[in-house]
Amino acid sequence: MRRRWRWNGRKRRACSSPTQPTAFLYNMFQQYLITTRRSCLWTGSVVNLGLWDTAGQEDYDRLRPLSYPQTDVFILCFSVVAPVSYDNVATKWVPEIRQHCPEAPIILVGTKIDLRDNPEAIRSLQAEGRASISKSQGQKMATRVRAIKYHECSALTQQGLSQVFEEAMRAVIAPKPVKKKKMCTLIGILSGGSTIVRVRVIGSAGSGKTSLLSAVILNTFNEQYSPTLFDNFNISIRLKGGHCVNLSFWDTAGQKNLDKMRLRNYKEVDLVVICYSTVDKESANELKSRWVRETRRASGKVPIIILGTKTDLRESMKGRGSVTQTMNYMQGLTLARSLKATAFFECSALTQRGLHEAFYQIAQIGYDHLNGKTVKLA
Repeated sequence: MRRRWRWNGRKRRACSSPTQPTAFLYNMFQQYLITTRRSCLWTGSVVNLGLWDTAGQEDYDRLRPLSYPQTDVFILCFSVVAPVSYDNVATKWVPEIRQHCPEAPIILVGTKIDLRDNPEAIRSLQAEGRASISKSQGQKMATRVRAIKYHECSALTQQGLSQVFEEAMRAVIAPKPVKKKKMCTLIGILSGGSTIVRVRVIGSAGSGKTSLLSAVILNTFNEQYSPTLFDNFNISIRLKGGHCVNLSFWDTAGQKNLDKMRLRNYKEVDLVVICYSTVDKESANELKSRWVRETRRASGKVPIIILGTKTDLRESMKGRGSVTQTMNYMQGLTLARSLKATAFFECSALTQRGLHEAFYQIAQIGYDHLNGKTVKLA
C-alpha cells in the first residue's frame, strides 16, 4: 500500500519511530517502508506501508506532483499551532491533490497537539493576533474539503498516532462506500441517450455561483459563504424537443491565488458560465478585466454565458435607496453584449426567481453548440 504525507514547511510530522527528533529535519522526498500486523487486527493480515514524505516548500511545487501517481491515500497534515498551515489545507493542498489524484482518499491530520496548551506557543500566537486550531475547526475543515476522516496526534507524546496509520490502512483495505450525488432532474428524467455538456462555472469569490448550484440540485439555499475549491455537479434536463441533456458542472474557486490551478481545468469544456453579483459592481467589472480574458485564453471560442446573481438582494437594496453598487438588468445585458457573450441571464438562489429558466436555457445552448448550431445574444 502506498501512502503519501502532505505537509507544510516546518510542521512536525507524526514519526513512525518511538523517538521524536527535537530539531526540524528538512527533506525534499523521503521514503519509509513499514511492515505491520499489530495495527491491522481488524483484518488479520500483514500490511506493507510505503510512506512518501514530500517537501511543502513552494520551490518544489512543480517537482512534488511527480511523485503523486499510484498513491492509494493522502495523509494531509497541518499544525494546530500554525494557523497558516491550516489555511493552506483548503487554498493549496487539496486543490493540488485533486488536480493530480482526484479519486484518492484524503485523511486530514492536525499535528503538534501537545503544543496546543503550551504557554509559550499560546503567547507566540497571541502576539500575532491568532489562536491555536481547535478540534472542531479541524473537523469542519475535513468536512469542507471532503476528507474521509479527521484525526489529531502528537509525534512527541504519540497520542493518537496509531489511529492515523490505522485509518490510512482502512481507507485502502476496507473503504466505506461513498454516496454518489443525486442526479437532479429539472425537466423530465435522464435517459440512456442523453447528450453530455461539460460546463465550467467561474466567477469572483462571493459571486454566488456555488449557492446557485446548491439551490438547483438540493432545492435549498445556504446562507453561509463557503469558498469553493473544485466541485462537480450533474443535472439532467429534458428539452422541449424530447432531447435529454446531462449538464456536468465544474464549480471552480475564484480566489486569485488559485489562478494557475484553475487554468489547468479548462480542458475539454463545452460551455463556460461566468457569474457576477448584481449587488457588487467590482465582481461585474472583473468579467472583462479577468474572467472573459481567462476563458478566451484557456478555452478559445467556447460559448460564454453571463449570469447575474443575487437579484433578491438588489431588490431589497433598491427599496432602501442603496443602488450605487448594484447592476440593473440593462446594465448587465449591455455588458454581456460588449463581451460578445452567447447569452445573459439573471436569477436568485434564495427565491429561485429565474433560476430554472436560466439552467434550462444553458442546457439548450449547450445542446445547440454540440450540434453545430450558432447561438447569438439578441
